Amino acid sequence: MIEALGDRRVWRRREETERTRTTGVVVGFAEEQHRYRSRRSLNAHYVTVYYPIVRFRADGVEYKLKCTSIVPRDKFQEDQAVDLLYDPNNPTHFHLDRGDMEERSTRSTIIFALVFLTIAVATIVVLLCVNPELRIQLKNALYNGHCASTFRH
Repeated sequence: MIEALGDRRVWRRREETERTRTTGVVVGFAEEQHRYRSRRSLNAHYVTVYYPIVRFRADGVEYKLKCTSIVPRDKFQEDQAVDLLYDPNNPTHFHLDRGDMEERSTRSTIIFALVFLTIAVATIVVLLCVNPELRIQLKNALYNGHCASTFRH
């Protein structure tokens, strides 16, 4: 969730300068291997990521540039028109219109939160089933808290 919020801040900063909208065409993909290390393993892993290469015109000049955002390979096809925003003072600073990507990021954040909550509830249920003493303590605390609030009124 923190990462998704950080991404939103980056998008907002970019939109402050990259305001001019145009349409470009995906002309290819730059494929790169990124190295990462998971928390569960000390071994490094590699994943292939794709950056679309987009051709667009700005102020009469044609640009053919690699996007700075990683996208799923199946998200775009070559010769597909894409909406993008660029900085009118420096058209090499551009990004694909965020509408669909922000929606996907928001969906991912919601899914992550739901999975986290499900795991937390399942953990509590398991703890209560395994430890009868804890279950009794929780029951007493809830009962006493409910009765105390009832008698105060």
